[in-house]
Amino acid sequence: MIDIQSIKLLMAGRAGVYGLLADIFTAPADMEMIYNLCKYLYDLTESVEVIDEQEEIMQGFKGLALWYQNAQKAEKSWVEAKLKEEFISVFKNPAGSIGIIFPNTENIDEVYNKYGYKPEFKSGGLNEMLSFLSYMSIETAKQDNHETVSEYAKSQLLFLDTYIMPYISGFCEALYEAVPNYGIFQYIAVILHGFLMLDEPTLKYF
Repeated sequence: MIDIQSIKLLMAGRAGVYGLLADIFTAPADMEMIYNLCKYLYDLTESVEVIDEQEEIMQGFKGLALWYQNAQKAEKSWVEAKLKEEFISVFKNPAGSIGIIFPNTENIDEVYNKYGYKPEFKSGGLNEMLSFLSYMSIETAKQDNHETVSEYAKSQLLFLDTYIMPYISGFCEALYEAVPNYGIFQYIAVILHGFLMLDEPTLKYF
């Protein structure tokens, strides 16, 4: 059985990556956000067994790391403009953007209310779901016994299986295809899919 302190560290890491992804899907990312995501994913992929999901995350991480390395050589204002341009083209352009509202959001507010989560974003889409999982990871890290940790982990697993997993593969594929070659959201799509595929079995351990 995993000791409580290790669980707290794991949940803190999950909270960090879910929070970063929620922010990235809410507004154009900045360079610091990209750096933090790269660092976390590097630590994650170095610490888990070699599995398909890890390899997927690594490919996304390598792309992000290369993007970040090149971005540091450019003017910050230019990089920020490119990030904004890509974000708008993917999510805000009515002619060609993809949505982040998933089909199955029935009763989702009841889930948020049950665990004391107050929605942050107006869209109520994927970014809100990722933010909720970040919140739940933090709440799980506050628990001091395995029974309540297991309860919180199961609730997150149910949330994933109900609201996200049935749609995430199609969403990430659409996101990848909607982005210009070597755009940042191509890497984010790969990372998001790989991380969720890794996180679901992780939660089943508790």
